[in-house]
Amino acid sequence: TLAWASFMGDALVAVSIELAKEPTKKLEGHKKAIREIAYSLSYKVLVSVGFDFQVFVWNPYWEKEIIKLDGHESPLVGVNCPVGLECFITCDTKGMVNVWNIKDYS
Repeated sequence: TLAWASFMGDALVAVSIELAKEPTKKLEGHKKAIREIAYSLSYKVLVSVGFDFQVFVWNPYWEKEIIKLDGHESPLVGVNCPVGLECFITCDTKGMVNVWNIKDYS
């Protein structure tokens, strides 16, 4: 189970062992600062967005992204994985909202 996740500049640090005192994984991929992260409990993926206009989808047990998604033309400011839906939602500073299929990332 994912215990917690945090940002460290342009890297996402995720801990997958509950009550661990130190991070157990460092997930690197963003070229600029990360703004927000969301976790899908149903699909066991972590989604991160930031100032580099890209969406990263991670398996928190690996140290490499599953996929890097383009689709925004300005910095991203939000991400949400709604419970019970097969999607995640991203939004950017210009107000563009994308709804992504969590199964095939379309």
